[in-house]
Amino acid sequence: EGEWSNALKAIDLDQTANSEVIADQLNTIEEMRDIATEINNLRQNRIEKIESDIRRFTDEVVRLANSLATDLDTSNPEDAAIDLKGRLEAARQILFRQKEKDEAIDTIEKRIKGHQTDAREARETLRELHDACGAEGIEQLKDAIANSDRKRELETERSELEETIADEGDGLTLQDLRSECDGANLDEIAARVETIQTELGEFRERLTAATEVRATARQAFDAIGGGQRSAHAAAMRQEALADLRECAEQYVRVRTASTLLKWAIDRYRRDQQEPLLKRAEKIFSAITSGSFCCLRVEFDEQDNAHIVGIRPDDSIVKVSGMSDGTADQLYLALRLAYVEEYLGRAHQLPFIADDLFISFDDKRAAASLLALADLSKKTQVLFFTHHWHLVEIAQQVLGESINIVTLHKEKIPDST
Repeated sequence: EGEWSNALKAIDLDQTANSEVIADQLNTIEEMRDIATEINNLRQNRIEKIESDIRRFTDEVVRLANSLATDLDTSNPEDAAIDLKGRLEAARQILFRQKEKDEAIDTIEKRIKGHQTDAREARETLRELHDACGAEGIEQLKDAIANSDRKRELETERSELEETIADEGDGLTLQDLRSECDGANLDEIAARVETIQTELGEFRERLTAATEVRATARQAFDAIGGGQRSAHAAAMRQEALADLRECAEQYVRVRTASTLLKWAIDRYRRDQQEPLLKRAEKIFSAITSGSFCCLRVEFDEQDNAHIVGIRPDDSIVKVSGMSDGTADQLYLALRLAYVEEYLGRAHQLPFIADDLFISFDDKRAAASLLALADLSKKTQVLFFTHHWHLVEIAQQVLGESINIVTLHKEKIPDST
């Protein structure tokens, strides 16, 4: 019995110890149950939702790929989505560039329409011009336009000349001025102008001397300040003023006469020199191979006339600015034009030329020989030279139309 009692006590102690352990284990189980509950809730509330989102994402990617990019591999939805995004960006860039190109095309189409409108208006204008001038082709229309421009220039020049005549004609009409000039002897006028110019020079000298005397008298008067010397200086001053007044009056008369005579001479010069200058201009342009296209008369500060050359670009070259050869060619052109004009109103005489082309190059020498050949249609032309290459050039450009005579006994070499 004693042993059984001890055993029962041991069992009671073990049960007490086990109860504490069991209580601890139960607490642990409760905590684990709570944790399991939280895990289950987390699985249901978050993980399953994420998995559902992933499935929807995958389905959406597959749907987009099937509708937009059938060649895309959808086994990896993330890579497929990245590829779709890249394609979307590329498509946006293409769309942006397409809009830019469409705007550029619209601008170009507007410009094309504008040019078409301009072309249509230009054709209408050309048709009106053709109908107005009766031109049959574009070349005739160009000639008609050039003639119209020239007509306007001449009308403008005529208006300017009429204004000049009205300003400088002392109130006389054009008919009255023409009547006065018709009876004038131009040779006498030229001689009278030369005389007046000489007298003007003398009067200017006298005027200068009188001015100096007046200045000296004025200084002396200011220095004297009165008295007999002042009265004497005042008398000298009055004498100088009288002389000055007389010189001024005579200068005005002479200057007026000089202006009128110069106007008459200029008018005569324009009437007489215009055809001559035009012919010299044509010859000069041919001799210089088109290096100069026109000739013009200009006046310096002393109203002296000078001939200048005009290049095709409208630049002006004075004779002093020309080379020796070009200046010689200008003189030859003027001389030939004068000879042609003279032959038209006088007895024909031979034209003798002695080595005119020393400063000419071969090209301009050939052109000058053609000008002499043109003159030979109106009179005989004799050309002397001791340069055989000029004979060869003449044979080349004129052929058998020339006669060659040598002053030595050697045989003329064959130009070929």
